[in-house]
Amino acid sequence: MGGDDSLSFPYPPPATNIVDDRLNTDFEYVSANWFQSARGFYFFSSYRSQRYDALYINDEGPKPEVLKAENDMLRAEARAYTNDLSGAAAIINASTRITRGNMTPVAADLDEIVQAIHHERFVEMQTTGVGLQFFEMRKLNLLQKSTPLHIFTCHCLPELYKL
Repeated sequence: MGGDDSLSFPYPPPATNIVDDRLNTDFEYVSANWFQSARGFYFFSSYRSQRYDALYINDEGPKPEVLKAENDMLRAEARAYTNDLSGAAAIINASTRITRGNMTPVAADLDEIVQAIHHERFVEMQTTGVGLQFFEMRKLNLLQKSTPLHIFTCHCLPELYKL
């Protein structure tokens, strides 16, 4: 646990220096928060996902479960960790990071590639791929202290566990 739980917790203003266009198209700044303050102000967010509003609000169209971008980032990650940094950068630079986000192309540098993939999994793949962001954070050792590291599923297959 952590953060400021006082009633004077500052509500951040909208971001002004956005480097990824998708933060304007896929997310919306909200000036109020409906999250219960008793759960901790540090959980509040000033943004909500709006990319799939037509589906959630109007029940129009399909909701993707796995995006092409997810497969692209898996391919880029595989190349990066097998020392094909230029190949990884090429995949990322042909992806939605550039086509939708209008971001600066990533260099053939392992740290930049890992950061770019991380960013894509949180922006482009928001609300797709069950557990995707959790697994990304776990892999990079970025989970908040005391967060469970494993998903125990004995309730699904009790005969295997004989509890």
